[in-house]
Amino acid sequence: MANQFILDLRKVTKTGTDTKLKKGWAPYAPPIGYLNAEGIDEGEKTKIIISDPERYDSVNKMWSLMLTGAYNPSQILEKANEEWGFRTKPYNGQGGNKLARSTIYKVFTNLFYTGIIPYDGQQYPGKPRSKTHVFPFTGFIRCGDCGCLITAETKTKKLKRTGDVKSYTYYHCTKKKKDYNCSQRKNIRQEDLEKQIVEELDSISILPEFHEWAMKALNELNEQECKQQNQAYDNLFKELSHLKKSKQNLLKLRLRDILTDDEFVEQKNDLSQEIIKTEQELKSHDNKNQKCHDLAIQTFNFAKYAREGFINGDTQTKKEILMALGQNPKILNVKISFQLNEWLQPIKKTYSDLEIEYKRLEPEKTGVIEAKDIKKEEICKTWLPGSDSNQRPSG
Repeated sequence: MANQFILDLRKVTKTGTDTKLKKGWAPYAPPIGYLNAEGIDEGEKTKIIISDPERYDSVNKMWSLMLTGAYNPSQILEKANEEWGFRTKPYNGQGGNKLARSTIYKVFTNLFYTGIIPYDGQQYPGKPRSKTHVFPFTGFIRCGDCGCLITAETKTKKLKRTGDVKSYTYYHCTKKKKDYNCSQRKNIRQEDLEKQIVEELDSISILPEFHEWAMKALNELNEQECKQQNQAYDNLFKELSHLKKSKQNLLKLRLRDILTDDEFVEQKNDLSQEIIKTEQELKSHDNKNQKCHDLAIQTFNFAKYAREGFINGDTQTKKEILMALGQNPKILNVKISFQLNEWLQPIKKTYSDLEIEYKRLEPEKTGVIEAKDIKKEEICKTWLPGSDSNQRPSG
């Protein structure tokens, strides 16, 4: 009887979990920025997921900064904690603390934020979230002719055959320049605009096996770099200590009249400049290497998840992914164009041909596993930190 009760309970629990997943709700506590709450879904009382009123906007800003390509997780973490005053949700006497470094990485690798619910090794489409913007592609795309902003409007149309009413969203130039005769007359439907963007995302998307290899390689490389960084840091610290000691000894030499006033001042100034230079190198040493490593992880994650996140995401997610994809987007003759962000250009330039060659290797051929592993390494090393062919933003 007891065993049967347990089996029945498990069956009911699994049924409830499957039902929540099919409806687009996560059967677990949501990540930072969201809360579980009692609500109504399809006419029934149930637990739903809502935006955390105190943290949602901050998490949204974190993603916005990350997707620009101009900030790494460490910089975003500092902004959130120190500038925005971000604190975790208090619960049972715990929480209310600054966001941890490990947590910020979890945020940027959690599929939940792309509208996908990962559960038990599977992925499920999430419930559409409330939209912060009516249109995903307004406010930053400009007309390729006159340079005015692109706006959007939704129109409804009654289908003659079925009588159903369907809505369509169109994008077009605002034509705000009264002294300029803009040549753009055609509108572009949102579905067609999104199709073009997905095609661009296809061009920088990588196979899952390459992403897996890249993450492993990056972690191994980071361990090696940490050892080298620690050694370099120690050397710089020893050099700084030596310089400061030499500066102190100058005064002793001057007091003993071994150095003249002019010699003392000249050598003191030289040592002071060397001390300042070494202190700056120590300060920037860790940040420079961490930025390189963070950007590589960001690139591979974007290349794997951006396409799916764009297709399944809400209006804000679509906007942010397009902004992360390229700069200065324009629409001319119902075609969108933009300058691909520099950190994605190596994938655009080299990955497509290498993937074709990788897929060409047939499973039954001798040595195919080794050949494919070599091909993965060849592709991924193109973008690993320290690669000569890797193009990165300056600064």
